[in-house]
This record gives sequence, structure tokens and C-alpha cells, in this order.
Amino acid sequence: QTSDNGYFFGGAVHEVSNVYASSSQIIKTDIYGNEEWRQTMRYLDIYYNSEEDVIGWEILLDLDVVELEEGGYIISELISSSYNPSDNEWFTYSVLTKINSDGDVLWYNNFTSTIIFGIEKTYDGGLIAVGRSLNALNEESVDHLIKLNSNGQEEWSQTFNRIRRGAVQTDDEGYILLALNEPTDTITQLVKTNNYGEIEWEQNYVIFGKKVEQTSDGGYILYGEKYDELGLSICLIKTNEWGNITSTIELPTSNRKLVTTIDILGRETTNKGFQLHIYDDGFVEKKYLIK
Repeated sequence: QTSDNGYFFGGAVHEVSNVYASSSQIIKTDIYGNEEWRQTMRYLDIYYNSEEDVIGWEILLDLDVVELEEGGYIISELISSSYNPSDNEWFTYSVLTKINSDGDVLWYNNFTSTIIFGIEKTYDGGLIAVGRSLNALNEESVDHLIKLNSNGQEEWSQTFNRIRRGAVQTDDEGYILLALNEPTDTITQLVKTNNYGEIEWEQNYVIFGKKVEQTSDGGYILYGEKYDELGLSICLIKTNEWGNITSTIELPTSNRKLVTTIDILGRETTNKGFQLHIYDDGFVEKKYLIK
């Protein structure tokens, strides 16, 4: 949702005419979902004419957008492209684009060797983003925390384990992020950095972390998924400013003992039907016995 209560989204559009092509498009609507404008996003020159009437395909895999205080938006697109899909030769790249409030493109930067996603605004008017590149030696992805200036140009980059989605700038102008501690996805690291992305501290939690935010008391709130002998559950964790869990909530244990069981007329009973179980601490439990 945008500041004028409208909406902003993107997708892939496939065009069929004398040629077969596709492109990513972004659309701005009003508060009722009526289209105000759309912008076709084509930046890499991958299109060509051929006897087979194939120009090329683009599939929009992911879209991040931040709205600027001065108006307009910065958009991060993750795109998969192919000259000819029948050859099954696809490559993935990212485009960072700044547009004004009418959808006109002001500038764009292509990222082909390192894809970016999870962009967030920073206090200086720039962006903090996650980058992912492929290590050609071992075919494993390498993640980077990347600081971009207001023109989408890289200022610095730091390498991390697999980063979950994105980073958030903290009150001291550092950053907080979630990383998966390999080789298992069941351990998540909460990582705090300074304003250059250098690690100040980290904490481990036995969850698959999804998102983290700073709270008004300077601590952090994060949520994720937890797997144990009971299966999958959602886990919410609140920490102090150093990532420590200062207290836990546990269900109280009870040592109460059953004194008697009575029916609705106050008579002791062991028969099926409505029962009141009375315990030595005064607790009364209502039950309906069906067998």
C-alpha cells in the first residue's frame, strides 16, 4: 500500500503477436484497485528477431519496493530471462529502478553477477539490500549485505551466511539481520552489525527465522518456524538490545488432587453424564462423561 492509500504491485506479462515475448510490469492503482498507470520494465538487451519468431522471455520472480519521502519509488526486480525457453537456458539478474510518482523511470542499474533482494531504506536516503552471488568453485551461493547510495550504487559489501530476506537499520545506524547457520536450517543467527556491516555480536536460536524488527525499547522481536517432536509450530522471540532472551513463559504445573466427583444435584457419582470434579485447592472442573 502507498501513502495515498493506493496499491503497487508487479507481475509478468506475456504478449502474443507475430512474435512471442514477455516482460515484467509494475502497476499503480487507486484505493479501490482501479489502475492509474503501468510501466513495462525491459532493460537488458536480450530480445532479438529470428525465423522462429522468438524474441525472448522474462519472468518476474520477486518484487520489492520502497516509497520515498520526496515522492516516487525504488523498485528491486528479480528476473529470470531466456533468449529461447525451448533451449532451457535461463539466467537470473536483478534491476534496481527509481521512478517518480507517475511511473516515469528516472534511473536504473542492472545487477548480473550478484542478484539483490530485500531492499530497505536507510537514514541517509540510501538502501540496504541482500545480494547473492554464485561461487564458481563450489557451486554454492554466497550472500552479501550491500549498502547502496541514493542512486543505487554500491558503497560497501560484507559477506555472510545465507541471509533471510533482508536487513533492517537500527537506531544506532547499524543493521540487524537473520542468517541461517549452515549446514542445518534449524539454527538461525540474529546478527547485529555497525553502520559498515561489520559484526558486533550474534546470537543463535533453534528456529527457522523469518523476519526481525527492532522494538521501541531497543530490543528485537523475531518470528520463525520451530520443529520438534510435536511437529511444526510458529515461534515468536523477544530479546533485549544484545539479543538475549531475558525471560520465558512456561505453563504452570499443578499438584492439585481430586477430592470428589458430584453430579448436578451435588451427589457423589461415577456415572456417565454431567460431572463436577472438585479439587483440594478449590478448583472445579466441569466434564461430561460419555462412556
